[in-house]
Formats: sequence, C-alpha cells, structure tokens
Amino acid sequence: MMVVSASAGITAWCPAQGESVPFYFSGTKSIASGSVSTNAGILVSMRLYLNNNLVSSWDWVPGNVVQYNGSLRVMFDSSHFAPGSLVTVKVVGFNSPNESAEATRQIIVRNRCVALNLREFWETPGGSGAGTVTVLMGGKGYDQVYEYQGWSPVNCLGYMANSGVWYVATHGTSAYHDTDASDPDPPVGLEYGDRMGTAGPEANSYEAGREYHNGARFPPFNLPGRPQMAFAMFDSCHSGSTTLFDRIMFPYYDGYDLTYCKDQSVLGWPGCAFDVERENTSWWIFHRLATGSTATQAIMHLIHNNPGNNRPVHIHSMTNLVDSLDEITLLGDPHTRIKGVYTGNSMTSVNTWFRSIQ
Repeated sequence: MMVVSASAGITAWCPAQGESVPFYFSGTKSIASGSVSTNAGILVSMRLYLNNNLVSSWDWVPGNVVQYNGSLRVMFDSSHFAPGSLVTVKVVGFNSPNESAEATRQIIVRNRCVALNLREFWETPGGSGAGTVTVLMGGKGYDQVYEYQGWSPVNCLGYMANSGVWYVATHGTSAYHDTDASDPDPPVGLEYGDRMGTAGPEANSYEAGREYHNGARFPPFNLPGRPQMAFAMFDSCHSGSTTLFDRIMFPYYDGYDLTYCKDQSVLGWPGCAFDVERENTSWWIFHRLATGSTATQAIMHLIHNNPGNNRPVHIHSMTNLVDSLDEITLLGDPHTRIKGVYTGNSMTSVNTWFRSIQ
C-alpha cells in the first residue's frame, strides 16, 4: 500500500484501504480505487484519476451527513490503454481546512489476442478466420499473435499464458481440436490422448494449461501475474456439442467476487462448420465484439442478419443457415465484453470505457 500524507490532517491511500493491489489490469472489468481520511475538519471532496483521466469524483453537499473518510472505485476497460503500458491510479482528497493529500500507484496492462489458423484452411479461399480476427482487433488495445502454420499443442499452451482473447480455426471434435504441427514430446501432465500427427489439445489440456499458467490465487491477484481468458472462439466442428471447452476459462472466478465466469465466455459450434466460411464466422462475431458488443449481442446480430448472399454461415450442411440460438453454443457469461467497460447486462456505460462502482 502506498500512502501519501500532504499534511497532518488528511491522508490518502491508493488502492483503497484494506484492498490487495492487483498485479495487473486486464480485460473490461479492471478495478481501480483509492481512499481518503481526515482527522481535521470534514472530508469535502475526492477525485480518482487513471493516467490523468478523471473517472470518479465525490463532493460533500452542505446539509448532508458529514464524512471523515471515503473511497472511490471504478471499473474500466483496460484495453483503453496500450498493452504493456503502465496506468497511474491517483486519488486526491480535500478537507474543510483546505488541506489536500494524494496517492498514486502504477499497474501494468496485459491484454493480448491470439488467433491461430490451420494452414490447410488458410490456403482455402474463405478459410483465414485468424487473419480476419487480426484485422478486426487491430488498434483495439490488444497485443496480437497471428499464426497460420507450424503451431503445435505446446504452442497453444504457451500462448495461453498471457491471452485474454483466443481464436482458433481448425478441424476438431467435441473433445479436442487439431493443430498445424505435432510435438514429439508433449509435456508431462498435459496429455493429448493417443492421437498421432497434428492432433491438438484436448479440452482437459486447456484446463491443465490454464491452471499451470494461472498459479495460486484468483486473477488479477494470482502470483504469476498472468490474466485469465476473457473470450475464446473455437471455430471447429462440434466444439460446442458439449461443454468441455469451457475449461479454457479456468479458474472460473476472479479476485473481486465469486461470480462464476464473470466477463468470460466461450463460443463453439454444436455441429459441422465449414472451412470455406471461417472468414465469415469470425467476421460476424469479432466485428461486433471489437466495437463494444456483448457476446450475446454479437451472436444475435449474426442470427438476425445471416442471409445466404452476404458472408453466409452454415451449420450441419451447406444448405442450413445459422438462424437460431440452438445453432451456436455460448458458455459462460452472455454479457462478456472485450471492448467497452463490462456492465453485466446489454446496456453500455455513459462513459463508454469506465463506470463508478460501489
């Protein structure tokens, strides 16, 4: 905890007194806070800033109950800031004798989008879904990894270490998906079954990999300082025929509350998807997510606007357009966002990228 006292009568804390300091900011539900306390006069105002952007404020109104201490807390979209940059959280307070105090702390931003594409699909017209994701996520505050050849099961598990957004276009089943290359000696404990060649991670391996990278404690207070997955799309056949791929969301909770998979979701297909439509499927979902829509809003936009002559998306057969909710599987939080502050519903915040919370 960093404490700065500008005078004998007033003191500021950043972050709020009694809270642990997050090791990083990631995703659209990052939380910053600060507190002020006075033992001279009463508290009359507080201000909370993120890199000099005023994001929350409080002023005492004459006639209201007097306060001697108080806190400000804000939830915000950390991708508003560049990946790898430091965000300065600053709280400033004044008391009635016009004494002031302020406290600051700097916290790193960690947001990354990984998009992987089977080379077989990449060489097929319409099959470069990962390329489409990379274009749509450009300039959105995410560091990017784009691979269309040579990625293996070990690559997958390594890329997960600091990934908030995950997309993979490949062959698959309800239990695993293929990769573009094989590993001669998979790491102990991260089994890929008895499949040979380029067979990729099983759903169980994603959970084991996430547990390995996450380490002890819930994000963003986990000791290795690596974020959890916010949104994953498995653009492969039958990836949504079961709930197995929800394991990429491990540890399923964050350090702020115990709401299951809050602001985390996984999208998959409950049937056969088609390699020539990977650019279409990724476009429908990510062009909405990248501009602030929730996962459900992106899905409903696809369902309601999926004509056969404009970026069509089919499932089961090339004559069956995706036009109902039972033809897309969404696991986790339907209100997940990867841009714009998380609100827990379909409404957007007045300030777009931040909102005051209790």
